[in-house]
Amino acid sequence: MQESGRARAAGRAAVRDLFEQVRLRYFRLPPAVRRVLYAAVLVGAVGTGAALGWNLLNTFLITAVVLCFVALTLRFPQAAATVLVVAGWTMLLPLFAALFPPQSMAPSLLMVLALPVAVAAHLIRWVTPWVSAVLALIPAGALAAAVSPISENLAVWVAYGAATAVLGYRFLLARRARAELTAEERVRVRARDHLPEQHQQEKVQGLPQISVEEALAELDAMIGLNPVKEQVRSIAASIEASRLRAEAGYTAGRPVRHFVFLGPPGTGKTSVARTLAKIFYAFGLLETPYVVEAQRADLVGEYLGATAIKTNELVDRALGGVLFIDEAYGLINSSDGQPDRFGAEAVQTLLKRAEDDRDRLVIILAGYEREMDAFLATNPGLASRFNQRVAFPSYTPEELTEIAVLLAEQAGDRFDDDALNDLDEVFTWVCEERLIDGLGNGRFARSLFERAAMRRDVRLAAKASAGEPASAAELTTITSDDVRTAVDELSGR
Repeated sequence: MQESGRARAAGRAAVRDLFEQVRLRYFRLPPAVRRVLYAAVLVGAVGTGAALGWNLLNTFLITAVVLCFVALTLRFPQAAATVLVVAGWTMLLPLFAALFPPQSMAPSLLMVLALPVAVAAHLIRWVTPWVSAVLALIPAGALAAAVSPISENLAVWVAYGAATAVLGYRFLLARRARAELTAEERVRVRARDHLPEQHQQEKVQGLPQISVEEALAELDAMIGLNPVKEQVRSIAASIEASRLRAEAGYTAGRPVRHFVFLGPPGTGKTSVARTLAKIFYAFGLLETPYVVEAQRADLVGEYLGATAIKTNELVDRALGGVLFIDEAYGLINSSDGQPDRFGAEAVQTLLKRAEDDRDRLVIILAGYEREMDAFLATNPGLASRFNQRVAFPSYTPEELTEIAVLLAEQAGDRFDDDALNDLDEVFTWVCEERLIDGLGNGRFARSLFERAAMRRDVRLAAKASAGEPASAAELTTITSDDVRTAVDELSGR
């Protein structure tokens, strides 16, 4: 018996997983594609009906009803299940009509019972609504049938009373289930309650399990960026405070905002965006921890009207997570005093989606501070909707050396002492000469390491061809000569 029970549970889990995968792929399709598919099915059904001699009006109506139910099932599965329960209840009308006199109102009153039961079932959180509806209607119908020979009025009152009692019991179960959840689980479910069901986290199989502590630890592990870390920690503290206020019964809004990341390239803006997505996801405020990265070319179309479509499709792909737009000021690419109509169309579309989907999406605009200030000043809506600024400082020479050493360790390499001294000298010089922002900060440290490792490999290959095989230590050690050669090549380039 236990094995058969486990088999049934496994089968249900497999079916549920398959259904959720279908939903996930369905909502990855752009809305316009979904509408075209529905229209094609409707036209195909009517065409088939005409070829087979069916009643075209009935064919059209039945197909439309089926398509509506499919859309409801994919978007709100629990609501669709409740609709099936209500439909099954209405099919009992002939049975109830046979139990009462021909002119009796009792059958109609019993049919109406399904509507308040369905509404109440969905108002009771923390338990499955359609199950509540079934458990309320079954005893109501059975008791009404049992009492109908005694009195039709009493039968109706007994049915309504039984449904109310079951719903009350389900409400108590819901409160007990809520009380047993941890604080983190409660904030996750509360966040999901404000999201359309197709984007609820439980629909997605394989999403990583990330705690707030893990996301903040990832932030702390980044080199440098102390002002940024403090600001992100403040954001996390604000989210936690909002959760505590909600737990205490106070009104608390969803602390999801749109951001402006200011700073030169190579200062970790994309990495911090990914960590921020994980923090919001860990708190249950976003459905996924993923970031969609974009630039002007990903938003602007080839002609007026295409830009809005392209921007909307990009936002649709990012829904549930973070949309990161690097060098966002590229959207306003004015020249010769002529306004950039394509970029302006992208900005207007982006502003509308930033407002309409503010509970389902975080948008981050990134770029140089001066250029971003000028960009934000071009449209009052930008400054009001993107009001959370995070300033990224340039890396110090010590931090750049630490980045290069970390990259080497991750690749299984190491710098010898002389090479480390050369790294310090190079990074100190480019920082003092204020060249590091133009060189890309962390990107320059990566390029220098990769070029030095390449020069090491070339040097060892030349020795091997001359009959001098390298030792195990030499194969993983970057020397001062390698660093100096790499600097010369990079500066020459």
